[in-house]
Amino acid sequence: MVNLNGQIFSALPPELEQVQRAFFYGDGLFETIRSYQGQLPFWDLHQNRLQRGMDQLGLEWADGFSSDQLIAEIRKMKVDNARIRITVWRSAGGLYMPKNHLAQFLISTQALPSIWQPWLDEGLKVCFCDSVRMPIDQYSGLKWLGGMRYVAAAREVEQKGAQEGLLFNSANRICETVSSNLYWVSGGKLFYPATGEGQVTGTFQTYLTDLLTRNGWNPTPKRCIQEDILEAEEILLTNAIQGIRWVAELDERKLRNSISAQVYELFKQDLTQKINWNGYI
Repeated sequence: MVNLNGQIFSALPPELEQVQRAFFYGDGLFETIRSYQGQLPFWDLHQNRLQRGMDQLGLEWADGFSSDQLIAEIRKMKVDNARIRITVWRSAGGLYMPKNHLAQFLISTQALPSIWQPWLDEGLKVCFCDSVRMPIDQYSGLKWLGGMRYVAAAREVEQKGAQEGLLFNSANRICETVSSNLYWVSGGKLFYPATGEGQVTGTFQTYLTDLLTRNGWNPTPKRCIQEDILEAEEILLTNAIQGIRWVAELDERKLRNSISAQVYELFKQDLTQKINWNGYI
């Protein structure tokens, strides 16, 4: 028997039964992808991360389906410039121990106003988040459905009057922000948190690190302590939807953006080539 906001049912309504494990246990993953004029130039990075996560969680596609075919499902939705979210979860059944490992999926889209991510004339105001610590384990890099820590951190950011928040891991090192991966500039060189520090394995950071390396910037992975950020000359935040955003203020300290602007221009040039020739869906 189920009581849903005062209404009594003999069992979960069919709409809730289908998403039962996602709703009860957060037993699933999601990907957030940006389309550019109906093109998905970074599809392979998202597809690979999603499939790795499914393999890690033991999620299986039904016979005859695979993550390759998700792009055909996106095509049905006739996206242009949009934020696309793919949510994948385990079919209903069981308590903590599942009875069925077949994957269900939901694709949702939200129109975006521009063909690509614009440069911010005014950078972000950023704070340190003290309310959460990100765990470090084999599941840390996944975009899993349980977002409680990110929600709590986002609320803290709002309460502090900032626009983004830097997150610490369980070892008190900085690993990411509420919605982005990060780079910082020290001595004119680019650094980013080392892999396996509790952050989501960002598709955009994977792409951008490769692009920067191919163009001679050679960003360096490093375990990031708070002093690294406090002494940074610049901070860049990156994600698949918003691209590259620079930080103008951290704890009332003003930061520069000269290298951030160069990185953005490099990305814009590369993206122009990609959306002209690759990624059509």
